[in-house]
Amino acid sequence: MRKLGMRYVLAICLIGVSAFFISCDNEEVVAHYNRGNAYQDEGKFNRAILAYKKAIEMDANFAEAHYSLGNTYYRQGQIDEAAIAYRNAVRIQPDFVEARNGLGLVYRIQDNDEAAIVEFKEVVNIAPDNPRAHYNLGRTYMDQGKFESAIVSLEQAIHLNLNSAYAYYYLGNSYKARDKLDQAMAAYKKAIAINPYDALSHHNMGISLYNQERFDEAITHFEAAVRISPRLANLYNNLGKAYKAQDKLDEAVAAFEKATSVNPSDARAYYNLGAIYAERGDNGDAMTQYKRALHLARTNSNLQELIPEIEDRIKALK
Repeated sequence: MRKLGMRYVLAICLIGVSAFFISCDNEEVVAHYNRGNAYQDEGKFNRAILAYKKAIEMDANFAEAHYSLGNTYYRQGQIDEAAIAYRNAVRIQPDFVEARNGLGLVYRIQDNDEAAIVEFKEVVNIAPDNPRAHYNLGRTYMDQGKFESAIVSLEQAIHLNLNSAYAYYYLGNSYKARDKLDQAMAAYKKAIAINPYDALSHHNMGISLYNQERFDEAITHFEAAVRISPRLANLYNNLGKAYKAQDKLDEAVAAFEKATSVNPSDARAYYNLGAIYAERGDNGDAMTQYKRALHLARTNSNLQELIPEIEDRIKALK
């Protein structure tokens, strides 16, 4: 089975059985289809698959059965099988918005963003007032680094009454990537208003405020983020940096130490601790933390740029 990542986790809630008129009038076929829906609602996915396949065996052009079969495969993480089922539904019924949306989400999970964009654009052409299609298109543009296009699509999704914290969160991220911090913070504020327990929006709002040197406000949002998601080390790191910017070194040390307890492999947290100890003149403790950071950075391909800086800090202490 394909190893699934965050794209799958974020998309799973978008897959479901939608209300639509079915295209089959054979009562026996429809009975198998309805049985599949009931099994899917009960979480009995293998039985649902058998029921949908029976309906398709009896009527190969039953587009809704192919679509629902795709949903069931998707829920089980059988992404390649879901793609086949969605493609069959679209082949039979080219204007089947839900099936195209599902196919686009599958392509995203398969890291085929170009194919996903084709599907989402087609949904927008078929149903221009479908906010979910604009949202999915915006998310895909984001992953491609096309932030201006992402902003247009996400703003359209919101304009069409997609009252989603996720939509505002990703809109904020897109603005932030374009260094439009005021617009980014306005979007994060909306996300938090919709969902006060959105740790990531609090965190990114904190980063934006930190970048504007509004440290008190940044700390408020970082503290909210760690209360909501206390197992994310990066949140404590940024909270510690905000404390340090205000010369609240004891609070900063506590935050960085919490980061290391949450993630003992967090090289940046050890580096940040070393910097504070060095600032205090505790060279022995600073050296210990820098050496830990250096060891961890050397084993992490994403932290190679940190190595020269740590080495320079160690040399300065000798």
